[in-house]
Amino acid sequence: MQLRQAQPGIGARCSRRGRALAAPPALPARTAPQGAGRAWHRARTPLPAGTVRAASTLTTRSEEASSAAPAAAAAGPGAFKGHVLVVGAGPAGLVTALNFAKRGYQVSVLERRAAPGTGGASANGNGNGNGGGEARAAHPYPMAVSPRAVAAIDETGAAPPMLAPAAYYQGSVSAVDGRLLFDQTPEAADPVAARAQQSFLIDQAGLCRQLAAEARRLFPRDTGALTVRWGRELSDVDFETRTARFLVKAAAGSGSDSDGERAEAGAAPAEAAAEDVKYDLIVGADGAGSRLRELLEQKVKGFSSRVDIDAVSTYKTFLLPAGGALPGLAADPPRKHLYVFGARGAGGPGGAPRIVAYKRDDGMILGMVTEPAGGWTPGALKSQLPAAYPSLPAGWADNIEAQAASRAPSSFSKLIACSALHGPRAVLVGDAGHAMTSALGQGCNTALESASVLASQLDATAGDLDKLPAAFTAARLPDAAAVQKLEWMAVLCLPGSVYGNPITRFIARAVVGSATALGLLLGGGGGGGKGGKAAAQPSGASRMFSAPWARQLKDPTVRPAAILASMYALTALAATLLAAAAAAAAWAGAWAVRAGAAAWAARAAAGAA
Repeated sequence: MQLRQAQPGIGARCSRRGRALAAPPALPARTAPQGAGRAWHRARTPLPAGTVRAASTLTTRSEEASSAAPAAAAAGPGAFKGHVLVVGAGPAGLVTALNFAKRGYQVSVLERRAAPGTGGASANGNGNGNGGGEARAAHPYPMAVSPRAVAAIDETGAAPPMLAPAAYYQGSVSAVDGRLLFDQTPEAADPVAARAQQSFLIDQAGLCRQLAAEARRLFPRDTGALTVRWGRELSDVDFETRTARFLVKAAAGSGSDSDGERAEAGAAPAEAAAEDVKYDLIVGADGAGSRLRELLEQKVKGFSSRVDIDAVSTYKTFLLPAGGALPGLAADPPRKHLYVFGARGAGGPGGAPRIVAYKRDDGMILGMVTEPAGGWTPGALKSQLPAAYPSLPAGWADNIEAQAASRAPSSFSKLIACSALHGPRAVLVGDAGHAMTSALGQGCNTALESASVLASQLDATAGDLDKLPAAFTAARLPDAAAVQKLEWMAVLCLPGSVYGNPITRFIARAVVGSATALGLLLGGGGGGGKGGKAAAQPSGASRMFSAPWARQLKDPTVRPAAILASMYALTALAATLLAAAAAAAAWAGAWAVRAGAAAWAARAAAGAA
């Protein structure tokens, strides 16, 4: 993975101050067409999860009381503790929504993308469908979620099938020689203890679809507790009146509920240009390109963010039938092992693309291929893959090349740090508040844990939505920043890293190298830990990822800030030991010089006698 330093330098701001917000045109007043049925009126009824209407300007405080009344009346007095608006229906957004709905809040989740199951998406029985169809899904990215993420999902009461205990991830395998590179098998025999050590191979689109289906199961449509609406992109927020404006991207009738079925009450009118939504708390779960984060920078004094790492390398995904695959992969149970061509953090021989793949529940092979040497030029994959990996199954290179030609590349994202994770009655979770690259594979894990911490702080503040945002930042920012610091140092330690400068790379390698070496020494080698053991004698980058500090990142009982502090402590210990060794060497050298001088003097005296 190649990275570039953010321009114009480390700490480059991502705010877009002064960017004009184009106000959508006001809608003309409309009356029901002659003979209009219930569906026409239902589509123009305010959303049960908040007052929603098309308008050309944000509301004022004087409008707030009157406009909120219909929603309150529809829900019934005192039926909900408040209205929580979640921007983004990714894993972090859906887990956040489930947590608030579970605690008695009315939750609206608005997502800019089309609904899962629309646009030609195929969904197999295991929930691996996605919002844009298999051929053009944005992120059917093969990834592993650790016990941190699993614990966060389990707390919601949701039970997505791809996180079933029997489907746990057992480790990564070299697709070249069949070696088990990293063992993820839980060490505990007790099912409850083993659950706390299990990781799982997933694709993000499939997990989102299953979480949305679980939201519908736990909170049926008629309860009004949790509504997911698609094709709505956040445009502006008035933090004073607590009103958010969304541009309606979906075509007429494209509104869908959580499980992808048609939801007439939530359908978007074809002529609607915008919707204004009232909220008591707004949660930004809209990813690394978060619009809510931009608005906080523009409108909230003291809030800022910076881009520390900007990944320039890209990848594309592919989907292949299991027939003709690697013998181990073809016979392997679904989602048990991740098969790897190439070294972590670098490509294969001669800069060839790196491939990771696993078998899905439906038997198809889902994989990712990194950018080939020379870029995404026609024929590059077809020529480079067989040359670098002679064991690549016949037909894979041609098939991957054909699929890559029809897909736009995706980036390995950015490392974005924020000065806070909140604003007035607003919070940021996941990549919206602490975006990660793929260097340590902690983006989804950290995002879901943030959703869990937000729920715990909601309990700790007794549901006080004025106190919650600041309490969330205080509880979560140190750990999120620690994961980002660990990732930043890991990036600088990867082979061929060009990020930073010689001094920062030396410091990062000193910290990571000291913590890795002493951790492995004091911890008894690469084994041990929860759900992560080096399967063979690790070397190079593999040693770093099998170190105790890297394994602890998977353990939800260990705070990342404590991991970072322990690494600094080990570095200080290593420096002390080196200084002591240097002092001892200097003393030994001085003693040897004195002893040699005394011996020479004795020999000289004896010769003179």
